[in-house]
Amino acid sequence: MAAAVPSPPPSLLSLCLEAVASHLTAAAACAGRAVGQRGRDHFDGGEGGGDLMITPEEVAEAVPWELLHRLASLLPPAALEALHHAAHDRCCFSTATAAVRFAGSDSDRRGIKRSRCEDFGPEWQALFRLRWPHCDNAVHDDGLITVDWQQQYWEKHLQECLDEAAESALLPSFCGSIDELTIPAKIVSFILHSKDIPQHFSRLSYHCSRFGCYARCLRLQSVLCTAEISGLLQGSKLEKLMFVRIISELEVNGVCMLLSCHAETLLSLEFIHCQLSPAIMDKICNSVLQKGSVNHGIQNLSIKSSRICESNPLNISAGLLDFLSMGKSLHFLSLNDTKMQPLFAKIIVHTLLGSSSGIRTLEISENNIAGWLKTVDKRFACFSSAPESNISLNSLTLLNLRGNNLNQGDIEDLCKILVKMPHLTDLDISDNPILDEGIRLLICFISRTLRKEKSFSRLRAENCDLTNIGVTELLECLSSVSEPLNLLSIADNHLGSSVAVALAKFLGSGVRELNIEDIGLGPLGFQILEEALPAEVALSHINFSKNRGGIRAARFVSRLIKQAPGLVSVNAGSNLLPPESMEVICDVLKQKNTCNLERLDLMGNMHLSDAAFPAALEFRKHGKQILIVPSQPEYMNGSMDSSELRKVFKMFDKNGDGRITKKELGESFKNFGIYIPDDELDATMDKIDANGDGCVDVEEFGLLYRSILGEDGGRAPRTTTTAIAAGGEGADDEDEGMREAFNVFDQNGDGFITVDELRSVLSSLGLKQDRTADDCRRMISKVDADADGRVDFKEFKQMMRGGGFAALGG
Repeated sequence: MAAAVPSPPPSLLSLCLEAVASHLTAAAACAGRAVGQRGRDHFDGGEGGGDLMITPEEVAEAVPWELLHRLASLLPPAALEALHHAAHDRCCFSTATAAVRFAGSDSDRRGIKRSRCEDFGPEWQALFRLRWPHCDNAVHDDGLITVDWQQQYWEKHLQECLDEAAESALLPSFCGSIDELTIPAKIVSFILHSKDIPQHFSRLSYHCSRFGCYARCLRLQSVLCTAEISGLLQGSKLEKLMFVRIISELEVNGVCMLLSCHAETLLSLEFIHCQLSPAIMDKICNSVLQKGSVNHGIQNLSIKSSRICESNPLNISAGLLDFLSMGKSLHFLSLNDTKMQPLFAKIIVHTLLGSSSGIRTLEISENNIAGWLKTVDKRFACFSSAPESNISLNSLTLLNLRGNNLNQGDIEDLCKILVKMPHLTDLDISDNPILDEGIRLLICFISRTLRKEKSFSRLRAENCDLTNIGVTELLECLSSVSEPLNLLSIADNHLGSSVAVALAKFLGSGVRELNIEDIGLGPLGFQILEEALPAEVALSHINFSKNRGGIRAARFVSRLIKQAPGLVSVNAGSNLLPPESMEVICDVLKQKNTCNLERLDLMGNMHLSDAAFPAALEFRKHGKQILIVPSQPEYMNGSMDSSELRKVFKMFDKNGDGRITKKELGESFKNFGIYIPDDELDATMDKIDANGDGCVDVEEFGLLYRSILGEDGGRAPRTTTTAIAAGGEGADDEDEGMREAFNVFDQNGDGFITVDELRSVLSSLGLKQDRTADDCRRMISKVDADADGRVDFKEFKQMMRGGGFAALGG
């Protein structure tokens, strides 16, 4: 047996750099304390060197910049921060004196080496990725925009500190000062790379005062909206502030204090789960006015899941209307789920029209404002459709009216307003029951608009109770114009296979993005699409998931890939694809004309897995896998641990008679955190009760089990069953049980529950009848503490301890 080759000994240089790094790390831990005098006489190399502390300034002065980067890669963030500042200070000093020193002796020219300032960008980026490897919100350095990774790192670090502080401050036992809150050692250890945490590093006040200067965008919970936090962040140059759950007068005062302090730099404001009465909105809007001016610099205003109206519809915030009128820089306005009444919506649009606002994006969504434009022409002259009325929103390009309960009458009135938006390119009317009559009214507007030089280009009409007749008329209109749409989404309308002929023709119109998820195509619809597909298709993105197409869906994919050379992504999930589908798809991927395809999503097809088809792993683009298939093969044969299944069944079977009644099923789901109205519970029983006896036995309960597995794209069986158990009456290990429950909803395993994932699981339980995407979005928003549109494990645990989904009001 050959002897192992010994690793080469470390070089003297690397040992020296490690020693210096050790000193700088120790100095960083003592930040704020006396670290001894500066001076060269400290570096004597004697035996007393163990007590020596080398300062960052000395290192920046003595070490060539090439070695500084090697040294920087060995430092924790706190030490790198100190070295970064020392190098920058030396650079500024050298630049100012370089001309004088250039003529001096060699010993006086050391500063010229600092003429190139060290930004340590690669080192900061490496530290960022090491700490947050899966952060999808991080900016990307694409070579065109230089990313300040140092700023990104400390901003995100400060946000974590604030989130932890808020969680502690919300505990009933907390009664101290906000700025004295402590930060968990786990977070502090990230910046020191040490478990020995100095006391001053554990205080929130230290992190705010030390790193607040890097903050540009912060999210603040209500408990942190205080005078103390405003003072600690006074040195920040905040550009975006997000406030969560602002309710009390004290919290409002804290918000106004922060806004006044940063009015000169603020560009974006967002309020989530807040109580914003007209009086409160007046105070907030006045706080953002810049000193000595009646204008403000806010570009983006978003109010989400917050009440901004009172019961009296005439009591509307004058401050908000003035804010909209005077906001010459306002580009984005979103009023989502604000409980607004129809009159309020009318006045908002009237105000924007009357002020000739420069707004580009207007979102009024998830508000019950049916009939909002009915009498608008009588009340406001600016809504007149007469030719002499030249008031318009010339700059508006995107209008989102999703989920407002608009009907066909509202669409008729809406078309009169759309003509006041000559540069509109993007319209979203999804989740409104406009029916075919409503879409026909829009066809007239769309047809006229698409014939203009600057074309209307994006339309979303998802879940609008459309039929194949109305959609066929829409597709025929869109296919006949010379300027095609860039995007069309008609998902979640039950259209059936008869719409396939018009769809195939439309695919030849030049459309780039198409969403036809869950429209009921079936095998026949995909067969028609395959046979009638135009020879050349301009598609780049298509989603036809949840259409139960079987092998016909796979053959359509194969044909589409061949005839759409610009195709980048395909979502063919949940289409009941059989095993032989992989061979059909892999054969076409081997051809050279598929070079642009980056992603083909096959999740939710229970007969597929990369374990059974290892060839799926061979296809890659930019280093990433093209074929996205389930990774768990265990559920392919429907096998399950019967003892585990019976254990879960017994938790539902309260009286132990071997059958689950409707009442037992409802109570068990309630324990799991899911409230089900009686009509939905009946539908769930119908789905599970195969023999129709009104009860569910063990075998029928197994059907529910398989249904969940078929939806989640291949999660291991144990995860699902123990998750239901964990959400029932508890588990010995609470965290483990919570994690198992969380994994049922987190279908792709990325650590977050999204709106689509919540809806998918509820659908698998037979609960889709009245559960729209907006319903699920509202459910998530009520527990989404960080307001990122998703639920992480920490938020999930808090929700379950507070009553689960039952606490969300269904």
